[in-house]
Amino acid sequence: MKWSGLLIAFLCVTIFAACDKEELVNDPYADVPASGTRIEKSLDSIFLYAYETYLWNDALPSYSTFNPRNFKGADSEELPILNRELYALSQVAMNQQTSAPYESALYAGFPKYSSIQPLIASITSGSSIDATRNDLGLVLASSGRKIYVQQVLPGSPAERAGLARGQEVLSINGQTAAASTTLDQSALVLTVKQANGSEKTYALTSADYQSSALYKYKTLNKKASGVGYMALGPFSRLAQVQPELDTAFAKFAKEKINTLVIDLRYSDAGYIETAEYLANLIAPSSINTQLMYAKQFNSQMQEGRASILKNQPYYDANGDLTYLDGRIATLYDVDYSLSGNRVLFDKKGELETVKQVYFVVGGNTSSTGEMLINILKPYVDVTLVGSDTYGSPVGSLAINIDQYTLYLSNFQVKNANGEGDYFMGMKADLAASDDVSHDWGDPEEECLATILASLGVSSETQVKRLFARQQQHNGVLTLKTKEDNEKGFAAFVGAIENRLKLK
Repeated sequence: MKWSGLLIAFLCVTIFAACDKEELVNDPYADVPASGTRIEKSLDSIFLYAYETYLWNDALPSYSTFNPRNFKGADSEELPILNRELYALSQVAMNQQTSAPYESALYAGFPKYSSIQPLIASITSGSSIDATRNDLGLVLASSGRKIYVQQVLPGSPAERAGLARGQEVLSINGQTAAASTTLDQSALVLTVKQANGSEKTYALTSADYQSSALYKYKTLNKKASGVGYMALGPFSRLAQVQPELDTAFAKFAKEKINTLVIDLRYSDAGYIETAEYLANLIAPSSINTQLMYAKQFNSQMQEGRASILKNQPYYDANGDLTYLDGRIATLYDVDYSLSGNRVLFDKKGELETVKQVYFVVGGNTSSTGEMLINILKPYVDVTLVGSDTYGSPVGSLAINIDQYTLYLSNFQVKNANGEGDYFMGMKADLAASDDVSHDWGDPEEECLATILASLGVSSETQVKRLFARQQQHNGVLTLKTKEDNEKGFAAFVGAIENRLKLK
């Protein structure tokens, strides 16, 4: 079986047993009991990995003070026990700028970044982003009293049927569409209003498909000439999306756009290699070899003293074990130094005319999307439009403990100016709502209309409509699927690094 040995933010899969005290290499914790139950050893392991590899490990107390086994309590289920400990660990390090923990909970009892999840032994790519999906590829949302198609994933049954973002949904399975509707992502009958005002009914059935990071791209014409638009979802592997990105940017280069709009409002996860490639497509060749970004680990990892990582095998980007001097390489062999984690610009494509970049953002914009914004800021005129982003400047190693994978915050991403403290999100420069009543790239869509107005290329009619929508907007409420209801909340998935460098 192949596994991707990924340095990631919040999603990776490998298999390794829990750490007994005797298994730890150069164990510095003399007060860790030598014996214990499975759950006690797992609780010990979570603490010990955090003590050596957590980004803010200098804030953690000693083993005896924290007392990991005290979290066992009377609960008979393992995962809630482990989550209680992880939450307690994550709330120790305080952000002095906010006087709150770096990982202030978004959901009661769950850290903002770190997580522990059951092993997903069927996804060899290391990420569900690239896994084959089996659903309708459809998200609906309400705006006021109306229901609209919010997202149609590329390649999905919904897209193949002809559905598009912005269509008003009149009925769901024969019943009037309402915000309280629960969707079944295996089969659905929708009646929607077409752009010409006519009605059409779609009968959808789930099927296997693999989606793409690129939702849509176009160049605007007439008064808004020179403006290129691109909508992106989660950043899939570069090999999967690169041909589409190259085609889009070749079009932008041919038409010599000077303003680029990148819509990241639903870009909540993905591969760092794809964010890098996008930055190299956007940036001019004049900044080649200048610093793009750097990953910063805690001092113990930088100095090669996180010996507990000898318990975690290393896999290359193809998911294969790597050998060093006749032995299996481990995550301890990875270069975590400051100098070894600097990435420089290396121009891709022929687009050289971009003078300003507008990013459409919102609360779902996180990890790699935020990273792309941050690394361009020192070099390009960047404006954020929409609402504040999620705030995720950190990433993690995949640490495998018994039947679970632990995702701690292990490194922080900083741009060429040393900036990367957007833990509370990036502030929007121009406020605009997620206008689900219009398709991607529609000049009448509120976010894009706001951008065009700031460029001075909107018509008087567009400006009046924009003002009216901003005055009357009632917010967007995404309809829940049955799966959402069962989970209670969606697990955070962040930026993925699949190119670990050995020392």
